[in-house]
Amino acid sequence: MYPLISKILIYWKSTKPTEIENLKLQNFTSYIGLFFENPDEYDAINMVGEDISAEYYDNNIAYYKAGDYRTLMKNTEGLVSSFDCFTNENKNKQTSEIVPYSTVTRSAAKNFACMYTKIASYNEATVRVSGSYQVDLANSIITSASQPTVTLIDYPHGDLEIITMSVISRGCDIQSSQSSVIFSTVVDLYSHTGDNVLYYGRYAMSTTGNSSGLVSFTPSNGYVFPN
Repeated sequence: MYPLISKILIYWKSTKPTEIENLKLQNFTSYIGLFFENPDEYDAINMVGEDISAEYYDNNIAYYKAGDYRTLMKNTEGLVSSFDCFTNENKNKQTSEIVPYSTVTRSAAKNFACMYTKIASYNEATVRVSGSYQVDLANSIITSASQPTVTLIDYPHGDLEIITMSVISRGCDIQSSQSSVIFSTVVDLYSHTGDNVLYYGRYAMSTTGNSSGLVSFTPSNGYVFPN
């Protein structure tokens, strides 16, 4: 067996197939010719790791020659997991990996200083807002996002005071262009000293992520004052 020098990985999953179907087809047509034009160099590997090159080639060469890439992509989806390229060791080797439709997980997280008044001076409680989302690297779009996690990280400890937080709302909003996502939350802070409970106020904050990660947050200085 010759050494493996290239693997074309096939990633099919998408949360919004109708919006990116054309992009998927463009990516598919950009690499599928490598297999059909070089059948002696590439192996078609199915989802369980078996070589199905001969069967796949015979069943689909007519679609490739006819330029019917949409049918060819449909026949490939769910069947082929990768196209592996092998070459003789004596030939010049160039290693590469083609990932036409891969996704990665990004995070947009920020620690906010939620300010509250105590004995005529400001104190701060640290609240962390963190949202995770999936990015399609090939097309630089956000395909899905989860509700943000909101955590009370720290606060000044003294006078037997305990600070607690109540999450009023959380939300994630993928923008229509799928280029960014906004994670937002509203929380209430309370002070507990013995049997006494004091309401410090309601705080709103958000983070925004793009294909690279955290890009902005609100308030922009990181300090949040009660509404």
